[in-house]
Amino acid sequence: MPSRTVSAPRVPRYASRPDRRLPDAELQRDAAGDVIEEEDENEHQGRGEEDDDGEDDDSDATGPAPSNEPSEQPLASTASMTIKGSLRDWDKSLESSQALRSNITDATVSYAELFSTISGAKGNAMDTAFRDMIDATFEAQLRREAMKRIADQVAKGEAVYDAVGAYERQVQEGLEAYKAKTTRQKYLHHEGYKTFKERVWEAHTDEAMPPLADFIDIEDGDEPDDDDDFTAGAVRQEYKCPLTMALLKDPVTSSVCHHSYSKEAILDYITQARNRGESAKCPRSGCTKVISPSTLKDDRDLAKRVATHKRRMELAEGNKRTQAAEIID
Repeated sequence: MPSRTVSAPRVPRYASRPDRRLPDAELQRDAAGDVIEEEDENEHQGRGEEDDDGEDDDSDATGPAPSNEPSEQPLASTASMTIKGSLRDWDKSLESSQALRSNITDATVSYAELFSTISGAKGNAMDTAFRDMIDATFEAQLRREAMKRIADQVAKGEAVYDAVGAYERQVQEGLEAYKAKTTRQKYLHHEGYKTFKERVWEAHTDEAMPPLADFIDIEDGDEPDDDDDFTAGAVRQEYKCPLTMALLKDPVTSSVCHHSYSKEAILDYITQARNRGESAKCPRSGCTKVISPSTLKDDRDLAKRVATHKRRMELAEGNKRTQAAEIID
């Protein structure tokens, strides 16, 4: 008996797209479960055929052939759990970014304390590393926002089509807008970058830091902003508590007026005011804002800056004693 050549079954183009409905007119299953692709009876259908006289014969035309493309399906409501998981992942990424920025700051401050400078290639490298983390954090926030937008639509019961495409378009538009900004537009108003520069500056000098704008060159697209706080004159950080007049201990900062105090001292101050039936006003000279325990937040960053300032004071005092001893000798 002659052998029969069996050709491998042709995989339908829809087989790799299980998430989309297969048109019933396109595919059928036989009794054995094999997929049989329905043959097109007339490959020229919709185009018309040329008759013997060379003219189009429209007698058999039945209109345009139906599209072979499967219809787009909306995102299933069950996808909400997956989206929530992605949001949690982005939250963790943002927390990691914050921790990395803090580590870069601490390392740069330590270098500045050790060598009493942060200029040169090392300083530029650390500054670039911090800016890179700001950029990475922006992208993480952008992607989280795009994912959150889809999650909100699903939660409202809205039909979300082409979720991946919508997500990527929103992210791409945001990244392009961010990349088009100048260096000043990216970093001049970033509180984290301002704090980074202040801490590094204070680690190697007792002088007040110049305006942040002095560290960032003007580029095409930047506009003068003489009234901006970031271009104002140098301001010296106050490290003493207005109540104890000693260096801040366990500093807390008011969310109302942004003044800082030693935690134990300010809480005792508020309690005494309440015992007198009075509102506790900020003890900082010239400030009239009312404060309360709920408006006070632990300020870890300020605590680090106080520690740096204290080390510089102790180092300066030690140098004075050494110089005095050398003079006596």
